[in-house]
Amino acid sequence: MILPCCLATNAQGIDASQKVNACTCDSLDGQQVLLVAQEMPEYPGGEAIFSAHIAKHLAILNTNKTPLTRVDICFIIDTCGRVRNATIMNVNSIAKLPLPETNILDIINSMPRWKPGKQDGKKVPVKYIIPIRIDLQ
Repeated sequence: MILPCCLATNAQGIDASQKVNACTCDSLDGQQVLLVAQEMPEYPGGEAIFSAHIAKHLAILNTNKTPLTRVDICFIIDTCGRVRNATIMNVNSIAKLPLPETNILDIINSMPRWKPGKQDGKKVPVKYIIPIRIDLQ
């Protein structure tokens, strides 16, 4: 079974009505990347469709049936709704991946455009960290 665990891992106790100044580590195209926005980006069809998309594509790629507990994927949804800068965060898990990490990143990068996030009525880039649990035992 392959499960994208949670889409809203960005909500780390930060009030979305506030401007998020704590996220100073990232910028994209000269704009600050937010962890939380007043209006978060939305995957076409919603979170359930997003989870199904990831699970379907990972199941097709994983032919080794090797167990793996979790892979954290980080990406940014830009102001046009495109996925940008997808990376695997937990480097220790890469050696255990049942498929090349580039395949996982290809799945993330090939997602359709999202509805962009907004802050104070303006489109803003928003960072997502998605834990994906892969358990094929």
